[in-house]
Amino acid sequence: MKSSEIEVGGKYTAKVSGQIVTVRVDQIKEHYQRSSERWVDHYECTNLNTSRRITIKSCQRFRAKVGSGKEDREQELRMVAKVDALKAELLKSPLGRQPNGEQSGVAERLAAIPEELRDLSTGLYQ
Repeated sequence: MKSSEIEVGGKYTAKVSGQIVTVRVDQIKEHYQRSSERWVDHYECTNLNTSRRITIKSCQRFRAKVGSGKEDREQELRMVAKVDALKAELLKSPLGRQPNGEQSGVAERLAAIPEELRDLSTGLYQ
């Protein structure tokens, strides 16, 4: 992982003593490295399997954020289903007419869908 992706209080999987374990980042400290004459980040963490405090000196030991994969995917699928349902409802009536016969602009109603939701569509109705 990159150092910009790691935040205090976040839970991550990391390689500690040759094993992949879950850790919580308690503090991020800047440390001056004399050999390369630059500032580097050190991560004060708690191993959630053993409750021991550890220091991780490289962000490359972090693997992934815990709980980010499946939950994000489920949320994205719900949003895609919502967009597809809105588009199907808009395009169901012929020539953009509502059931009561009143003329409505499909383009205006499609424009009412937020931009971030339009990008998630499966493309069936475009």
